[in-house]
Amino acid sequence: MFHTRFRPKYDVLYGVSDWRDKYLDKWIAHKKQEVQASGGVVTVGMLLQLEDLAKKALINYYNQPITMVEAKFITSQTLARKILANVTSVPGTDIYIDELLKSRYSPISVRDNKSISRMPKNDNRVPGDYDAFVAMLKDALTKQTALDAALYLAIRRACKFGIEYVMEYRGGTIHYIIDGITMADVVGKTEMPINMGLQTGVPITTSELRFIFRNWHWFREKVDDGLVFWFKDTPTTAPWITDPKLWIPYAAQRIRKYKAAKQGSNDYETDKVNSFEKYAPIDPALAIEYFGMIKMTDKLIQSD
Repeated sequence: MFHTRFRPKYDVLYGVSDWRDKYLDKWIAHKKQEVQASGGVVTVGMLLQLEDLAKKALINYYNQPITMVEAKFITSQTLARKILANVTSVPGTDIYIDELLKSRYSPISVRDNKSISRMPKNDNRVPGDYDAFVAMLKDALTKQTALDAALYLAIRRACKFGIEYVMEYRGGTIHYIIDGITMADVVGKTEMPINMGLQTGVPITTSELRFIFRNWHWFREKVDDGLVFWFKDTPTTAPWITDPKLWIPYAAQRIRKYKAAKQGSNDYETDKVNSFEKYAPIDPALAIEYFGMIKMTDKLIQSD
């Protein structure tokens, strides 16, 4: 049961917001029952404290200093300063924001050419071309769309950063709630209404799960202590372990990129790549096991 594994002040929940709220509501209800069962009285002050702990167990809380920034500043040279200024309004986010700004997932990174080329992942109205994006910023009719997409990308990256931050810096556990998520949509990067229906694009949950999957060589060692997947209030295996066949196409895509980048280098893991390619058509579970042995990237959080 979730309430027996969740540690407030350390752990953070990921997943679809409605489902995260349901899990935390059950945790609060259980805490109330514990007090009443021991003959105690549930006071208003106690409830407020529990609600505050629940609020601070959501990654959204730690990203508030970013979401509080007006979209018009997302491409500004003053962005970092404005984010840091917001930290004082969101207690307990200072270390998180400091580390985020030093990492390759920093909101500042959305200004570079490579990031602009990835904009369509966030909003299909924004062309994945730097010059076209700049032109949108100069046009009063399209400027807000471009800025909203850039801000959404900054939040998406911060959410990825938060996964390792919780494990490494806080010694906490990521509780990933997969209720309400269709894994075929994650694998296929299905576009749908995002950002409170203001845009159409790939949900942040899709990016998070694909991020965990392609870095499975690192995250697989953290399962149980640092990473727990939940479904129907029960710990469950990672989605690609539950249904490996569904994830084979994405794994094969990652392997192709890995081969193009690493083949011939000293750290190219030939045997594991060959084993993945051998078993992918006949034994998806074993192929995914080999995929998880391949070191696709270095340590996830990297300071500039």
